[in-house]
Amino acid sequence: MSFLDETIETSSSELIFDLEAKVDLNTGLQLVRHKLKYPWSLGRPFHEYGNKKMLRIIPQMAGAGFLSGDKFAHRLRVNDKAIATLESAGASLILPGAKGPVLLDWEFHLKGNARLMLDAEPFLLINNSELINKTKIFIDNTSIFLASDFLGHCFPNKENYGSWKSEIKVYANDKELVLIDSQKAFYHSFIRAGKILGGYPSIGSIWLIAPELDCLPIVERLPNVDCQLALAELKDGIGYVIRLIANDIGLLRDSIKEIYDTMKKEIQDLDH
Repeated sequence: MSFLDETIETSSSELIFDLEAKVDLNTGLQLVRHKLKYPWSLGRPFHEYGNKKMLRIIPQMAGAGFLSGDKFAHRLRVNDKAIATLESAGASLILPGAKGPVLLDWEFHLKGNARLMLDAEPFLLINNSELINKTKIFIDNTSIFLASDFLGHCFPNKENYGSWKSEIKVYANDKELVLIDSQKAFYHSFIRAGKILGGYPSIGSIWLIAPELDCLPIVERLPNVDCQLALAELKDGIGYVIRLIANDIGLLRDSIKEIYDTMKKEIQDLDH
């Protein structure tokens, strides 16, 4: 049985990252640290380019990667009217080994009128590595969630591509499951894609989830990029997802950053 067919519950993961962004009547926007453990560390958050209404959070990862068998859980809460960006400090290596796949669980909780923007750097699969990435998004109807996620290969060898599985669940108003998005790719999936693309395949997504916002004007003004992409509206009109694929991780990264930055500016300019 492949690891991609296995079911691994969140409870098997150690909670190592638990933060909360909130607006305090006396001190304004602040970040509360409930837990932060190895391999993560975090300095003081700062305001996004001088914008005192937005916290910019940039955690650092020891060793720049995850080891075979790592099972880590992460949680970030963005309370009422708080705005936060969570930004990767660099790419994350996924290392192979005899202890099985790397399992990463993420939970994001957005309360009323909250905004959360995730500016990710890529996961890089080392030959024969395995990654399971599971995400739960609990979002209020009045909140906005923007995120990028993507992966490529480090020291790629077409006979030893890694394997990857992603599962995203979206819950409306903190309880109702409204969307499940599942993707997976074995090494032979990447081989087939490479033959079509003429290079080493890299894949990614950009998510815009905002149940009460008319997202169409935002996604209609996307910049032109050099990689292939597809745009799809999410169930019940709660937002959009953009799928991207390229034959080079650098090209994919540049394209995702350009689209993400354009969408982020649109969101920042909205009244809050």
